[in-house]
Amino acid sequence: MSTVTCRHLQKSFDVPVVAGVSFDVQPGQILALLGPSGCGKTTTLRLIAGFEQLDGGLIEIDGQVVADGRTHIPPERRRAGIVFQDYAIFPHLSVAENVGFGLEKRGRAERVAEMLDFVGLPGLGERMPHELSGGQQQRVALARALAPQPVVLLLDEPFSNLDAALRAEMRREVRQLLKRGGVTAVFVTHDQEEALFMGDAVAVMNRGRIEQIGTPETIFHRPKTRFVADFLGNTDFVPGVATPAGIETPLGLLPQTPDLPPGTAVTIAARPDDVRLVEDGAGNGRVTNRRFIGIAFIYEVTLADGTVVHSWQSHQTQLAEGTAVQATFDDAHSLVVFAGETAVGG
Repeated sequence: MSTVTCRHLQKSFDVPVVAGVSFDVQPGQILALLGPSGCGKTTTLRLIAGFEQLDGGLIEIDGQVVADGRTHIPPERRRAGIVFQDYAIFPHLSVAENVGFGLEKRGRAERVAEMLDFVGLPGLGERMPHELSGGQQQRVALARALAPQPVVLLLDEPFSNLDAALRAEMRREVRQLLKRGGVTAVFVTHDQEEALFMGDAVAVMNRGRIEQIGTPETIFHRPKTRFVADFLGNTDFVPGVATPAGIETPLGLLPQTPDLPPGTAVTIAARPDDVRLVEDGAGNGRVTNRRFIGIAFIYEVTLADGTVVHSWQSHQTQLAEGTAVQATFDDAHSLVVFAGETAVGG
């Protein structure tokens, strides 16, 4: 049985914000809700938590209906722990008092000590929040959310206030903690790298709907819509025409044969590692920009027809801006092809 079940969730604030969202979260699974600002992901989390009331649909937590249009169980009775973007720990309470807040007195000290040990802060119970680093404050918020033994943990952009290095460290630590504790979680983020790292499953949201849900590998490599392909992975879209031999494109023939009539206009999703470059004075493109990222260069290439593609090249390959190149597809694996907004087989 799923730990969290959401069916056809609806919520409007003058305009629809969540429009028919459905998903299940299995015991011990981390589901990442990913999408741009305003896509409805945080409102979906707030509906699960009980901070917002459903306009329509159904939410079950651990087999109990907590919201269905007629029912609205208050947040404190949903057995859902919450970790907010700004931590929301009480500045006037000690670390131990924060973690133990709301727990029954009997056994509280033991539970607080257990949770501080679990999140790697043993012996810091007497400290005040202002004496802690940002990463330590985040661990306190996590310990407090887990202390009442919730059925599901809800995390709303929990690392967005941390600097880049600490954010990466906290992702790793928090994921390890959740997995070690067998915690079921729903994790909201706008950061694709974070979603792909944290989630056992990723649901990509757009305009209040889930465009695609699946494993991180499936979402990244086999996007079903142009939006998903565009949102993940610095994707370029290359025009093409279906032929019996493959797809004719500005980068040459792509030897894939989608099940489409010859002459059908298509678009190919190409990421920087899908495009090969060779310096060639008579080539089909010209380097118009380059970005050094340490281990590699990302080259921007403008093709003869005006199409712009990007290519990932080793740091040992140095091409100056203005260099003429031959750009071709690296067809070591099949690329995703779209007819209109929807992916087609090939």
